[in-house]
Amino acid sequence: MAAGYSTVRSRRPTGSAVYAVLIERVPTAHEGKTIATALREQGLGEAVIVSTDPLVLRVGGPLPLRGAVELAERVRAAGHQVRVAAQPGQASALVIRHGSFTSRDDAEAKRRELGQLDLPAHQVVPVP
Repeated sequence: MAAGYSTVRSRRPTGSAVYAVLIERVPTAHEGKTIATALREQGLGEAVIVSTDPLVLRVGGPLPLRGAVELAERVRAAGHQVRVAAQPGQASALVIRHGSFTSRDDAEAKRRELGQLDLPAHQVVPVP
């Protein structure tokens, strides 16, 4: 991040479930590898085989529901039939506190700058 601003990072449990994006009914392991390569090349993430009978691919890692649904929509738009399924574990959120700003306008400008990095939800929060 920019020099001169203190940055604090932490991971906090959210208490919500995590979900996986699954591509089911893949006919063969070769087809599974082909799909995984195509997804990676299209920027949709890594896909791994999570079951061999029947063959099932998981796209990306476990995500909070909103992230899983968004990924599923992108994978579906790429022509794959997907299912979003609950997974064991719980979601956590990466919290980054970046800097002290003299005005809300300065803080909003930094939020917009960080928003161009394709980070998930970002917001300006006043700290007393």
